[in-house]
Amino acid sequence: MVLPEGFQFTQGKLQDFVDCPRRFELRHLLEQPWPAELIDPADEVEEHIRQGAAFHKLICQHLLGLPDEQLSRMASEEPLIRWWDHFLEWGLRGLPGNRRAEVEMGDRLAGHPLVAKYDLIAFEMEGPVVIVDWKTNRIRPGRSRLARRLQTIVYLYVLARVGEALLGRSIRPDEIEMRYWFAEYPQDPERFAYSQDAYERDKAAIEALVETIVAAVEGGGFPRTEDTRRCRFCEYRSLCERGDRPGDVSDLEIDFEELEEWPGRLDWEEIAEVPF
Repeated sequence: MVLPEGFQFTQGKLQDFVDCPRRFELRHLLEQPWPAELIDPADEVEEHIRQGAAFHKLICQHLLGLPDEQLSRMASEEPLIRWWDHFLEWGLRGLPGNRRAEVEMGDRLAGHPLVAKYDLIAFEMEGPVVIVDWKTNRIRPGRSRLARRLQTIVYLYVLARVGEALLGRSIRPDEIEMRYWFAEYPQDPERFAYSQDAYERDKAAIEALVETIVAAVEGGGFPRTEDTRRCRFCEYRSLCERGDRPGDVSDLEIDFEELEEWPGRLDWEEIAEVPF
């Protein structure tokens, strides 16, 4: 087996491999159709995902300069109304004045493309650069969990590596901050400062992970996770003989961005489209 032509590594794909190599293989290499419901009740989850996508779309349109009065009419149901109100009051507080929304940047690492898709990068022409990621989780993840997530690691690393092209100036790692803003906890974002030491550590860790995945692809080594708790919210659990009942939605830290790369589930362009 080889990586598909044009394959790009992302934080979501890397996280899948770390969580369960077999899931990475089924999801991103074989694009296996979903044999089992992910979560119960499925309709409730898909509605939350749809509203999360609409929320991100509203923020993007706001940052492009569309009038808030016009955008607010698009937020016509809960929890989208609540999230939007929280964003208007708290979402951009304390951020540098130069802002670029929906930015995609990439680099090559261990000979393979590594891509990061940012909700927002806010910066000064001299000084701090802030990565912002909008979250609509019902349950707020703990700080230690966020620190371990490949999203935090990859986003900080890629911006430090190639952000000069976006900002038009060089960036030191210690100028960069990653900020998770939670629509349900609008006054208390989670913030992660960066450093040169962290940059060097992340570069080595991501490179080693990519090399491990490439070796697994070439050697066909994709074992199932030993942590069977992860299987409760995996659509492939029946293929792995890890049960056939979906996990309960009340136990899940829903994060629709983490679902975006899963094949066959939802039409993301369709659910993200907000008419004007």
